Amino acid sequence: MKQKNAKKIEENKVEKNSQAYLDYVNNKTGYAVELLHISKYFNNGQLKANDDLTLRIKKNEIHALVGENGAGKTTIMSILFGIVKPDRGKVFVNGKRVNFHSPNDAVMAGIGMVHQHFKLVNTFTILENIILGAEITRFGFLDKKTAAKKINDLSTKYNLPVHLDLVTRNASVGEQQRTEILKLLYRDAEILIFDEPTAVLSDQEIAGFLKMIKEFKKLGKTIIIITHKLNEVKAVADRATIIRKGQSVKVVDVKKTSQKTIADLMVGKKLVMNVNTSKDDNYQTRPVVCEIQNLNAYKISQPSIKALDDFCLDIHEGEILGLAGIEGNGQTELALILGGLLKKRVNGSVKLYNAELGKEIDVLKSSVSQLYDFGVAHIPEDRLKYGLVLNETTAINVVLPQIHKKPFTRFGFLNHKRITDYAASIFSVWDV
Repeated sequence: MKQKNAKKIEENKVEKNSQAYLDYVNNKTGYAVELLHISKYFNNGQLKANDDLTLRIKKNEIHALVGENGAGKTTIMSILFGIVKPDRGKVFVNGKRVNFHSPNDAVMAGIGMVHQHFKLVNTFTILENIILGAEITRFGFLDKKTAAKKINDLSTKYNLPVHLDLVTRNASVGEQQRTEILKLLYRDAEILIFDEPTAVLSDQEIAGFLKMIKEFKKLGKTIIIITHKLNEVKAVADRATIIRKGQSVKVVDVKKTSQKTIADLMVGKKLVMNVNTSKDDNYQTRPVVCEIQNLNAYKISQPSIKALDDFCLDIHEGEILGLAGIEGNGQTELALILGGLLKKRVNGSVKLYNAELGKEIDVLKSSVSQLYDFGVAHIPEDRLKYGLVLNETTAINVVLPQIHKKPFTRFGFLNHKRITDYAASIFSVWDV
């Protein structure tokens, strides 16, 4: 009884509704993060990214944010990490009201974020990217030796292999992601945010990543994962917040909630899955459309090592071919060669055939534009590096492969209305 009275007196010492009182109450709740009634608008208020969204993350839990593309998941985490300023709402970290002006403020508060599109300086080495902003100095000079030892210890402990002297632009997507994770660990972050962390990983790498996430929890860290992969949510998450159209729909206990229920909440209706289980065994009788003979190429990240060594492959019309392998075994180089993006120190024969038209094209002697006109489309592993012009509009990027043709260009000038109308039709038809 005396303890209860003492607690009540302690609470009453602080004037209710004051900032100090709010800090006191929030700190007692055990939440690492609270985003209360957050709203964020873009395009002069026309686009509601977050609409009165409330999100609470408990200390030392693995919390998943799930929702369809454009639901507002990345925006709410960008607000927490200080990249985006909310139009309305309050943010609390470990019970204290915060107002981050930049990611540096968030890092100082013990928050780290691995972005879906990595935030690395391409001209720096991996070591330089990891220590950037948290450099160790000795007598006024960078102490890279001490930093490298700490990074190598972390790399070994969490199975995050990287080449510290490698220039980042030459690193694979998987190695860039490992660099981002090592940045968080190097700064001793306690609240870890992962935005679509397994989108670029193989199944083997995903298993290793999920194991690492559980290790982080054992160390007392708080983990937030943005993902669409509900099997991964079930594998590691304690709770999940479902976000739909910028609003928090429901918070669920993952162990007590089925994947089907979570999926229904994500889209706002019951999903009926129609799976085509039929198998086509007749593809080998059809004409060959891609013929690769004795293809040789070197690794982008390690130019002295061969990525492809007398590689041969035939692909038939109507065939769906999967290429499987651990990262760094030539898949990236092969895709870039087929897309016309890698020609340096490449030899062999790569021919594409159009049996219907009776045409063929030599990939190694053709430009990207010529391959596109022949009917080749390529979605690269690193979309930002190879697939998009980042300082142009979405509409321009949609028509980019054919922007030099009518009706998008006329007498050497861009027809912006035709470009915008065409892009809008793509967005509508394919629900982009």
